[in-house]
Amino acid sequence: MSRGLVGCIAVACLGLAIAVPAASARDPQAAEKVEQLQAEIADLTAGSQPATLVTIVNPSSLALNAALDNLVDILNQNTIPGLTLVAYYEQMSADDPAPFDREIISSRSPGLSGRPTAPSGFPDKCSGTDYQISKCQNAKLSALSKYRDELEKWRLGVAVASKKWAKAWVNKLNDPVLRRTTEGGSGTKWLLGPALRKAGTIFATEPNPTQCLVMLGGLAVLDPPSGVSITSLKNTTLIAAGWNGTDKVQRKWKAALAKVGSKIIFLPVEVTRLSLTEYVSRCLGAPGPSPN
Repeated sequence: MSRGLVGCIAVACLGLAIAVPAASARDPQAAEKVEQLQAEIADLTAGSQPATLVTIVNPSSLALNAALDNLVDILNQNTIPGLTLVAYYEQMSADDPAPFDREIISSRSPGLSGRPTAPSGFPDKCSGTDYQISKCQNAKLSALSKYRDELEKWRLGVAVASKKWAKAWVNKLNDPVLRRTTEGGSGTKWLLGPALRKAGTIFATEPNPTQCLVMLGGLAVLDPPSGVSITSLKNTTLIAAGWNGTDKVQRKWKAALAKVGSKIIFLPVEVTRLSLTEYVSRCLGAPGPSPN
């Protein structure tokens, strides 16, 4: 065989090797990497759905400062973008004077706009030849990694903006004039029913998938009001903070709310400051302890 022919065969063989692509090696850990990214994304998106939080504050001289301290704690711990927060006083009558006839807070935290869009178009499980599976897995990993990075950047921006938003309201709640403006006293007959109906109206106006009602300052220590005061709170989680009542009253509240698909968590006064923010976070969709 001539040297030219040998060279030709070698070149032909080399050309053949170049023309036929080798199958891409499949990453045996690809599925595990996808699961890890999906878990990180779930953590970043936890508590990022619109939510409404209503707080009812006991304005009596014995309860107001502790109730406002609780509200400050809630604000400082908020991580929910676009949280609708309304706080107002429990009243003694249908015509209490200012400032007890108006909201303490009515605001929405920043962060709903600019949320990254999740990648789509990928199958739950890649299939086909080794080359097709590898290509699918690599594209999926790349898209999920990019989405995770975008979410991290977005949540960081939300955290900074929320901190600034909360600080402005915390400054208001720490105003000495607000702190010493109280009403009622020992033996005052409070009207919790209208305050609950107001909460129901707010939830109906802001139909977010998550709605929480927090009663601050030792409310819900008497039997629950009847009628629309309870039925307006359908599918709502209530938290009675600073609570100091009887087991009998507690059972009545739970039974009344269960009829409308709602539940109530009682936090005794001794542990309210320790546990309240965790329970509020859980109610709003962020990690926290299970309800009692």
